[in-house]
Amino acid sequence: MNILKGLDCTATMVENIALALYGVCVSWPYMAMVRNTKQNPINLLSLTDLHRKIPEFCSHIAANPKILLDPTAPIEELTIDGKPFLDNFLINTIWQLALKMSNLLLTISAMFSGAADRWVHFTPEFHVDGTFDRLTLEQRAILFILSTNDCNEGLLGSYRVHMCYHSNSTPQSFSNQTRAEQNNTKAFIKKVCNAAVQKFVMREVRKDGKSGAWAKFRKAWAALQREKAEKGLEQWEKVVKKKKKHQLRLATMPLELEISAINAMTSAWLKDQLQDMTTVTVRRQLVLEAQERELACRPQDSGSTHLSLDPPSTDDSHEMVVEEYGFSLEDDADCVDVSD
Repeated sequence: MNILKGLDCTATMVENIALALYGVCVSWPYMAMVRNTKQNPINLLSLTDLHRKIPEFCSHIAANPKILLDPTAPIEELTIDGKPFLDNFLINTIWQLALKMSNLLLTISAMFSGAADRWVHFTPEFHVDGTFDRLTLEQRAILFILSTNDCNEGLLGSYRVHMCYHSNSTPQSFSNQTRAEQNNTKAFIKKVCNAAVQKFVMREVRKDGKSGAWAKFRKAWAALQREKAEKGLEQWEKVVKKKKKHQLRLATMPLELEISAINAMTSAWLKDQLQDMTTVTVRRQLVLEAQERELACRPQDSGSTHLSLDPPSTDDSHEMVVEEYGFSLEDDADCVDVSD
């Protein structure tokens, strides 16, 4: 429902258009340029020129936002890689909607201006005379930095799945298992290791177990988890206690129906009164009495419209009858009686 409302909101659509233009002009081409296959990764050191170009490109668009809405503009000036848009249908749709959108150019300019500032702020290693510029030729020859952290993110996801099925596992055991699978350690052992090597490995493992280091670690880990669980339970009990205390205060608080007294209430007091009124089953009668008092205070003009105090009709021609104070007559079935 919120998405449908957003489609009818001009301000929301203007922001979406600016975000979409930044995506097809910068984000999507950028990801295509910095990512490659696992067998041929890209060295981050080779992307210095690209990261220096992006802020300049964004600043140029911020100063000339009309260029993104001009079908005759050269494509080399519209994307950071100088290639055609990755989604022509999106661009054509934006060009059609742009005629109906107010403040679109200002929003596009603000979007790309902010992007230029943040690109400079978050990529200091690419600055002139920055970290990468100060590397020697020997350092550049041996240094290789992955341009993306896809590998790390993949392992973190695998670790999460691993812990779902092996709740008693540890990061070290997961690391050992993953390393053995990726390196095909089982085949290596079968091909190279003999009985003497296996005997040596078993002795080394026993040394680690004999020291009791792992036993101490597991004990400390269990104590930590127990402490976290106890704190969580204590916090939950506090929340329940606070909620019950609030409900009890509402149940014992008298409802104020005098208009003058209500007008003098603070925001917190009014909030408590409204919450209290929504928790008692007799609120419909109370509201009707308040309406009657209010009508009695109004001047009786012959031409004035009188508010009927009779119960509203509940025929099939009305889906829901809502009283003046916003309470539905059908809501009584969901009320909790706290008057006892």
